[in-house]
Order: sequence, then structure tokens, then C-alpha cells
Amino acid sequence: MVNGLYTPWSSLDQKTLWCPDGCLRKNNKYDVNFCCSCKGKPEWELPLIFPNISYSGLALELEDLQGKDSFLLNIHKSNDSNSKETTSRYFWVTYIDGILRRYPKNACDFQIVTIDFTGNLFSEIGNLSCFSSLDTLVLKRNRISFVSNQTFRGLPNLRKVDLSYNLITKTDNNLLGANDVYISELVMEGNNFSTVDLSNIVFPNKTICYNSYAYNYQPLDFTNELNMKIHENISNTCGSLDISNVPSITQHPLSTLKMIGLEQTTALQLKHYVPCGFYKITGTSFKCDCTVFDLMNLHGFDFYRLFARSHDDVYCNDPKLLANKSFDEILRNETLLDLVICKLSDSCHSRPNCECRCISQPNRRRLLIDCSNQSCTDFPDVIPESSFDVEMDMSNNKISTLRTKDYFSRVKILDLSENPLTVIDENVDRLNHASHIFIPNHSLETLPESVQFLHPDIFRFGKNGIPCNCDNTWIGDWRIYKSASKEFPLLCSNFNNTLFEDGRLEIGNCESYTSSTNHFLFLLLTFPFLISLFVILYCLRFELIILKRKYDRRRHKTWKHDVYISFDENNKLVLQFVIKLLYPFLKNNNISAYIPCKDDCPGKIFEENITDNIQKCKTFVLITSDGMYDDKPGKTEAKIMEYYLAWKYFTKGVIDKIFVVKFDKPKRKDFQYRKTEAFYRTGMGFNMWNRKVYVYQAILELLQER
Repeated sequence: MVNGLYTPWSSLDQKTLWCPDGCLRKNNKYDVNFCCSCKGKPEWELPLIFPNISYSGLALELEDLQGKDSFLLNIHKSNDSNSKETTSRYFWVTYIDGILRRYPKNACDFQIVTIDFTGNLFSEIGNLSCFSSLDTLVLKRNRISFVSNQTFRGLPNLRKVDLSYNLITKTDNNLLGANDVYISELVMEGNNFSTVDLSNIVFPNKTICYNSYAYNYQPLDFTNELNMKIHENISNTCGSLDISNVPSITQHPLSTLKMIGLEQTTALQLKHYVPCGFYKITGTSFKCDCTVFDLMNLHGFDFYRLFARSHDDVYCNDPKLLANKSFDEILRNETLLDLVICKLSDSCHSRPNCECRCISQPNRRRLLIDCSNQSCTDFPDVIPESSFDVEMDMSNNKISTLRTKDYFSRVKILDLSENPLTVIDENVDRLNHASHIFIPNHSLETLPESVQFLHPDIFRFGKNGIPCNCDNTWIGDWRIYKSASKEFPLLCSNFNNTLFEDGRLEIGNCESYTSSTNHFLFLLLTFPFLISLFVILYCLRFELIILKRKYDRRRHKTWKHDVYISFDENNKLVLQFVIKLLYPFLKNNNISAYIPCKDDCPGKIFEENITDNIQKCKTFVLITSDGMYDDKPGKTEAKIMEYYLAWKYFTKGVIDKIFVVKFDKPKRKDFQYRKTEAFYRTGMGFNMWNRKVYVYQAILELLQER
């Protein structure tokens, strides 16, 4: 039924209010619910719509001078004719600035909806259980000091309670949170609280029209004694809160949402969890740490709704450098914005001789881990969680080994200045998010090969260099390939600080004598007369076969591919070299290459793929690497078979050439070691660390050779 400008409306299954039609035209369900809850009227306040409902006052008579005993009189009794038309009778009672200490003895005999005993001597709220129709309770300016969370339970119609300007220092937690408490307006202003628990200002899935702790005589701190947490059953907290004109508050009330699990207080998050209601905090100040940074950036209606009329009305009181600064002043000054920080303690490293400071700085979107100027020998095992980039200052410590940690993928800047760094571990590629790594005081002898997955320019090696030798000439290639800037050089400490990229020219020939050659020379010198011919023929048997095929002019007429490339797909560096560097180079020079891991026919067993495709290629290129023939199920058999068939087809003239490239120095002799060395000695192979040979050009010339 709709009557005039009001529509019946229910909240929490209590159909007691009539909602103004204007509320029903709000933009969303939250605003509609908030408007109807706060502007809705009970039937006794609408006499034009409900003329048969009476709403009249009761007189109060004192029976003693102590205000302990009193009774109520109905001085507006209706005549018989009017009483027949009246369907409901509601009453209000007011007794202002008296000496009343208790409710009147016969108060439960009336259907009282409003009680106003402002300025009396109540020391406690008392038992309200018989006031089942009570809508409004006003005990302003009495002597009440405590409020229990059982006081308002079981009163389905109680909506408004005013306990302002009493002597209240504490209330129970969860004052209004119980399912059988329906209060939407609670006034606690002008009392003497030191703390207010979140359970008394955050009411999940409830609408609070007005909740006031304004004009409190002490600074207010917020607690979370019930350990409230945001979870899937909490859809929103919709209400208005007034904490204006309090000496100070520890933080903005909405910042406390982070205490119960809200990760961010951005405008989007606040619109979701606080979709309606107003917050009033003018005339006070609070701590401006990182939890209010998002709130500072609110604008327009969102700022007005959750703060005040403008940024000028909101002030900070901590840290000291921001004291008495308005939001407006801070927002216009980057230096002041940088001071809006949080000092984190959870997961912040603290050990004897190595205590770190963990600071979240939203304006720069960084988490600073400062462990500098101590005696740390290692990095923290854990750091606080954050969505910001991590900047670690480990300068001036005693760290000799850069041991990577799980959180290194979050590190943007790492400062290891003034540390005796001698070793960087193999997992340094976890620093793949880093833009600057400062190690100017290092004493490194080499770098781990995994550093090749990073860009050289992120390192600041300073004036301290690394010895250039045959074992680490790949470092120069890495810097060349990644186009390292000379602004951030790496020097050869043993060649007058030559750039590492140029150091390979100083080193000279890195091709070492092979053990086969040494063995051959040993045998040749020891048994020159007895077995010299046998030794020569035996040791060079593969060389002789290769030379015979090399100068045999018979050729297979046609091949489908120019080259078959065999390599260890499990070696990341080799795989990257073949797929990203060698294959594009060959393709650009019109050389067709067959790469097993890329071109094998799916569905065929590897034996068929190898047998069918090697003989279709003119040249077999073998790129050997350390561990290539280690026992790896399914993989090692394929590599051995490739080499075996390639040699077989080469000796029979099915394929034209075999070319061997050593990617790195093997730690032990690999499969078919003598045969591989024979290719080197007959000019059919080379080492990639021999910088006198240009890898790609050498392969190209061999493939184009007739």
C-alpha cells in the first residue's frame, strides 16, 4: 500500500517504517536502504496518514526527593467515542534536568516509544526489557560510566539511543553487532573514551545512520580486540560516523579497515566496502602514515563523504614533520608526500648485529628494506609482503656471498656497496626485476653463467674489475650481445683495467692441447721405433677416415635441408644460442636448418625421426656441451643415436660433412671423445671460447663450402 508521499518499508524483517518516496529514486540499493533507514518514519509520526493512531505524552510524578521512585500519569485520556476509533496508542515521556535515578515504577504499563530523561542522575541505563515498543531512548547528561553489549538486545523497535555527555569511559565490544539489536543511531559524544573498538564503529552488513564519538575529552585510539576480519560473508559496512572535535585520533576510521584485512583503501575499494554514509572528522587530527595515502587522493564527492568539505579541513598530527599540515598542503608538496610512510615490523629482519628497518612508502610505490651500516653477513630470509617494488640497502656490511632469496624477484634496487663480496651464486637470475645492483667494492674472480639472463647495465661494478682469462671470455660476449653501455663498465683487473669486451684480444689463443694429442706425443717419444707406425695409424684412424671423405669428390645429388643441428635441449644456454641466435642467422643467409626439438614430426618415435631426417640433410652440425651425454631417460639415447647415425651416413657418403662445435669446456671426456677430437684436428670443428674464430661466419663458410 502506498499512501501519499510514503511507502511501507522493511529493514531486517521489521516492517515498522514508512519510507519517503524520494529515497526510492536513489541510484543504487545501498543508497535506497540508507535513505529509508535514516529518513523513514514510524506510523505514530504520520498522523495525517494514520489518524486512528494516537501519540501522546505522559506526566511524571516523583514520590521521593532522591529521585528513586516515580510513576507516570496519562493526562490525555480520550473520551469514549474517540477511543472506539483509536486502534493503537503510543506514548512519549520527557523529564529534563531533574533528579531522576530510575525509570518510573509503572513505565511498563504503557506502550512508550520515546523516553527523554536528559540531565538527570542515572548512573546506569538499567533494564529495558519491558519496553518492547521503545523507538528512541535519550539519557543525555546523566552519570552513566559503562554500557554493556546486553543492554539493547531483544528490543526489536529501538532505533535511536543518545548517551552523550555522560561519564562513559568504556563500553563492551560489539555493542550493536548482535542480530537482535536494531539501533541505527547511537550518540556517544562528549564522553571520556580513550579507546574505541572496531566492533563499535564497523558494523558489517548493517546500516548505521549516525554513530557519534564527537567532542570526546581524550585522544582516541582504535583497537581490534575481537580480531575482526573481512571475509566473504561481509559484503559492506554502510553508515555514518562522527569523530569531529576530538583532541586527536590515531588514524582515520577508514584506515582501520586495513586492520581487518582490506588490502587497499582506494576509491574503488571504499565504494565497495563503504558504499554509503558520511564520515565527519573536522576539528581533529590523526596520524598520517601509509594507510591514509589512498584516502588523500580521493576527490569530489568521495572525499566530502569520507572526510569533510575539503582537504583544508583535515590535518595530520604525526609524524612530527607533518604535524598541523593539512591534506591540501601535503598533496601539493612531493617532499611531504614522501613522509607519508609506515614502519613495518611483521617479517622485518631482526637479529643481533643485523637489525633492519622496513618502510612502506606509497608515494614512490616502494618497500624500503634498510639493513645498512651493521655487521650483516647475509640477506634477510623473509621481508614483509607488499605490492610495491623492493629497494634493499645492504651497504656497509660484511656480506661476502650474494646468496639469492625467494623474494629476489621483487627486488628493484639492491645496494651492496662497502661489502667484501667475493662470490655470486648461480641463482642470481632471480633478480630479473632489478634495475640497479650496486657492488663497487667487490673482489669477484668471475660471474655465474646464469648472469647472462640479466642485462649487464643493471650492475654497477665500479672501478674494481674481474680477471680476464680463457674461462670467462663469455662475459665479454654477454656484454656485447646485450649492448652493454660503457657508462657502466666491467673492467679486466689483470689488463690495466681494459674493458671486458676488449679483454679477449689481450688474452690471445685459448685453444689448449687436447689430452689425445698429449697422449700421442707421449707414445711417439717413448716408443719411436717399436710401435710408432701402429700408434700413428690407431690414434689417427678417425682423422684418416675424415680426410678420405673430405677429399672424396663424390656427393649425394640432392638434400632436403642444408644442415641438421644436434644439441642438448636441456641446456638453457645452448638452447637459447641455437633458437634465438644461430637459427635466425642461418635463415637470413638462406641456409635451411632442421632442428629436432622444433621440426620433428609429432606422433613418430624418436628413432624414426632421427633415421629419416639425418640422411635428408647435407651437413650434420653437432654442438657439444658439458653433461650432454649424462644419463637422462629418453634424451641421452636420442643424442647417442644421432651421433652414431651421422658418422655412419658420413662414412658411406649419404651426408656430405660433419661439423663439431664445443659450446663449453667439458669437465670430463664425453661420448665418442676421440672421434670428436678428430674433427677438430682436421678443421671440421672449433671451440666457441676461441675468440679468434667468429662462430657464425665459420659455420656459414663450412656450409657454403663445395
